[in-house]
Amino acid sequence: MVSEVSEMDNLLPCPSFNWESASLQAWTKFEQHVNLIFNGPLSGKNAKQQCSYLLLWLGEKGRDVFSTWTLTSEEKDKLDVYLKKFKEYIAPMNNPIFARYKFHKRDQLEHESIEHYITALKVLVKDCEFTDNFEKEMVRDRLICGLKQHRI
Repeated sequence: MVSEVSEMDNLLPCPSFNWESASLQAWTKFEQHVNLIFNGPLSGKNAKQQCSYLLLWLGEKGRDVFSTWTLTSEEKDKLDVYLKKFKEYIAPMNNPIFARYKFHKRDQLEHESIEHYITALKVLVKDCEFTDNFEKEMVRDRLICGLKQHRI
């Protein structure tokens, strides 16, 4: 049975995952987008359709990863299983040293508000694998060092 694609499906912003810069933080953002779509506009899709959408959104690399799995009949077409397996695949790709480099190099951009800069730092620090208290201190220090308005 071929499912018709509704006009609503075509208007949705499709999630996409950048396999070149794969990190747990990037995966978390992608997974959050996927869940928002499946709990919202595409909530009527069945499990098999949801898994198909996920594989479309993950692109060729995602489908290559998927093709290496051996799924039981109980796991087949379960979105939560797919999401868990992709997260497990991506977890070892996380590189805290590179994440720390990107974090320490991040300065406030020209015309970027302080609020946007703080948010960017809080997102970047998630992949650095600092302890919670140290994470807050590092965001504070990076904020001070990277501000364009030096008088602040």
